[in-house]
Amino acid sequence: MATESKNPGGAAKTPKQLAAEARAASEAAERRRERLIRIVGGLVVLAVVAGVIAIGFFAGQSDSDGASPTAPTPDAAAPSPTGVTSDTYGVQYGTGWTSADAAKLPTLEIWEDFQCPACAQVEAVSGDGLKALADEGLVKLMFRPAIFLDNGLAADNTANGNPNSSARATSAWGCAVDAGRTGEYHSAVFANQPAEEGSGFSDQLLIDLGSQVGISGDALATFTTCVQEGRYLGWAANSNQKFYDAGVGGTPTGYLNGVELNSSQLADVEGMKKLIADATAQ
Repeated sequence: MATESKNPGGAAKTPKQLAAEARAASEAAERRRERLIRIVGGLVVLAVVAGVIAIGFFAGQSDSDGASPTAPTPDAAAPSPTGVTSDTYGVQYGTGWTSADAAKLPTLEIWEDFQCPACAQVEAVSGDGLKALADEGLVKLMFRPAIFLDNGLAADNTANGNPNSSARATSAWGCAVDAGRTGEYHSAVFANQPAEEGSGFSDQLLIDLGSQVGISGDALATFTTCVQEGRYLGWAANSNQKFYDAGVGGTPTGYLNGVELNSSQLADVEGMKKLIADATAQ
């Protein structure tokens, strides 16, 4: 026979109390699950880093002509796209940043890597919706690029003729930011993410996407030169260093006024709208 749940005074607990306890237990289990995911993710990151260190060591000891092209490194003197500042190296999107109520609006930061399949899925499901919230001035949206997947995909990307694909895609996006096509190009890169990881982005694809999102005339010529020169590779590396320094566990990861959000939350536009409204009311 099942034991009836009771309060400390001996009275049977109400259905509302039982539901609250069940909800608390479920939330506790979810927190334990997320902690486990972070631990496992951290171990994976450590393994990747260890592999990269080993690759770098052996490459340094070899005279082989097959070494991968050098990846960009952080450079405080490197140029950044229009509107990007060195405190975050993030790309601001939406009207909220310049509205009269800017100080009252919550900030939604999204860390992402253009080669990250989960990032592409979130963009496909909720990208337009999140940008719409920013366009309406309900939230200050900031995209924060990471390029850490270039490490794990270095061999495959290089073999396919597209080394440092995350860095080059991010640099090209910076060129599109200069051309006033921030949101459009951001969406286009994810929509054209290679179906097979390690295939990478070609420079030609990154250039073609410029005209596809409406960059034309002299602006397209400037954009093309910017992509070909890799003008913002240093910025991509600088932003990635911020990613490491912040201890972000992976992508996509969001922060609403500093409170971490998982990919499921980012993919739920209606849920995000409520979270943003609650944060605004605080």
